[in-house]
Amino acid sequence: MFHRFRRKKVQPLVIPEITETLPQSPHQHHSATLPSNADVQRNSTNLSTYNILPNNSRNSSFERHRRERSIERQGDPQGLNVLYEPPEGSPTVDIIFVHGLGGTSQKTWSRNRDLDFFWPREWLPFEPGFTQARILSFGYNAHFAAHGRENILNITDFARDLLYGMKYGLNQQSQELDIGKVPVIFVAHSMGGLVVKKAMILSRNDDQYQQTMGSAHAILFLSTPHRGYPSEVSKPLDADHHNVCKFTSQQDPNYVSVRNALKYVLPKTQVLEPPSPTSSTETEEVDMTKAKKLLTVSGAPEEDLEHLQSLWMPGSCEWILSRPVFQSWLDDESARSRLLWVYGPPGCGKSILSSFVVRQLQDMGHMCQYFFFSFGDGMKRTINLLLRSLAYQVATTIPDFRTQLEKLADDTVRLEKAEGRAIWQKLFISKLCKIRLQKPIYWIIDALDECEAPEKLLTLLSSIDSSRCPLRVMLVSRKTQGLSHACQRLESSNQVDHLNIGDAKEDMEAYAAQEIAYLRGGPEIKARVRRTIRDKASGNFLWVYLVIKEIMQCHTEAGIEEALHELPPDLEPLYERMERSLTNTLRSADRALSRRILTWVACAQRALTLEDLAEALKPEHNVLELRLTISQVCGDFVAVDSK
Repeated sequence: MFHRFRRKKVQPLVIPEITETLPQSPHQHHSATLPSNADVQRNSTNLSTYNILPNNSRNSSFERHRRERSIERQGDPQGLNVLYEPPEGSPTVDIIFVHGLGGTSQKTWSRNRDLDFFWPREWLPFEPGFTQARILSFGYNAHFAAHGRENILNITDFARDLLYGMKYGLNQQSQELDIGKVPVIFVAHSMGGLVVKKAMILSRNDDQYQQTMGSAHAILFLSTPHRGYPSEVSKPLDADHHNVCKFTSQQDPNYVSVRNALKYVLPKTQVLEPPSPTSSTETEEVDMTKAKKLLTVSGAPEEDLEHLQSLWMPGSCEWILSRPVFQSWLDDESARSRLLWVYGPPGCGKSILSSFVVRQLQDMGHMCQYFFFSFGDGMKRTINLLLRSLAYQVATTIPDFRTQLEKLADDTVRLEKAEGRAIWQKLFISKLCKIRLQKPIYWIIDALDECEAPEKLLTLLSSIDSSRCPLRVMLVSRKTQGLSHACQRLESSNQVDHLNIGDAKEDMEAYAAQEIAYLRGGPEIKARVRRTIRDKASGNFLWVYLVIKEIMQCHTEAGIEEALHELPPDLEPLYERMERSLTNTLRSADRALSRRILTWVACAQRALTLEDLAEALKPEHNVLELRLTISQVCGDFVAVDSK
């Protein structure tokens, strides 16, 4: 729902220590924040590409712009590619650039997409101190929003491809890259930082990649959703999210800052040895293996978080940081536990806001755990999974709690099918709440109203008032009568603050302004469209998205005026209008297929994969391009995400 908009803002350049997060190596580990993207000489690990198919409705300048960018993305190389190798001797360090969402391996790092400004290849290798560095770029299909045959890969797939390229990649002369023999510095922009971090996590459990990723010496994150590390160094850059990794010249102050940060973390040692088999990282993995055995979860719901953060629009959601009730909940230094109920109407961006708060807490160095309920997935509606997931996340940061879980695992306790109250009592009341901590633990629980029994969960949370470790719980949901009554009862024993976000229109107006800029017509008609949408939106982001999409299909100012006049005031009549439009434009056979798809999606106990749906439609419907077909016969009633 949220899209990028290019607004002038200061972006952070982070240089944190990451020794505890990477496999041990003889090198000191650092971490930082910068751009990512580069050129190509040989592509050793290409991911699959997809074609951008023409669509009859793409007749606006907005759609032409998107098509041009899609074609441009296809021209940049994917996989791991060498940009520069030292002319004499072996490299002393590898620097790998990883681009972000919607970016490519070259244009992300090139001002105005001009390769003369492709600084990882044109400038950096010739800076003092970098002549013995080998410079590479990693490209992947990061355009999730493309029309037609969309990308079905996700961050985990991109991370695996990065690891494969580092381990088995070849240079232009078909020689092995041998990454892992010298220290590696990653330069990651936006979602590229999530790809790098996911690769590190995956390498811990895969022997073939441990030495390769164990060579990681530093990470420079630029505008990446990022958890703060101890001794982290931050540097602001005066640029928006799009241009923070592009520079006008070698004298550009932002380029100087990036170059100096890279030079600061350049290693002095050249050759790495394999990590010790008794490293602390491996020991910690054994500990978490016991926790996994007890809790039967494999980790935090990172894919849900990464998906939502990839939809975040730069500059959006920041208003919550200045709300007094949120500040009080966040900054309370007392030892008491507190709850904050954040509520708003459907479609106002609550889940995006939750992911933003998680990122802020992580960047501030707070202990933060999170969970996203989902009505469309039966497993993600249960209190049981919520509590097991929170317990696992807490165990990764609090050794005393992890030790308690290990003892339960040794006693062959199994919690996968236990009742929620039993898990709460056994793990939290009897264990976590008896551990005295100086700093609070933050829990972000999103879509509480999509939980199978939200009032029951609030009853469990009522006992946190006696916890020795201070808990700060943020609950995010629609405001329902049942939840309102449950929160009132909760206030008798706990401090519960309320924050209504239904009137927060800053993000919605910024999004509308960004999209309407592509509307054909003069300034007057664009201003009229903005005013009308602002006045009728009632804080509903989904309504704004659907209305703008419809207006973009108008060919004349008269057509725009007619569409504005007929705008339904809320989602229900808008859905009815969308239904009539589908019914009138689809052939009889396609209407039957549309009904069949909608029935399966609506009645499924969990979110369906494309493979699931394809099997369900057989033998009556053998669909050739299911992803494209869903878009054409179901419109905006069904969405296919990157997972």
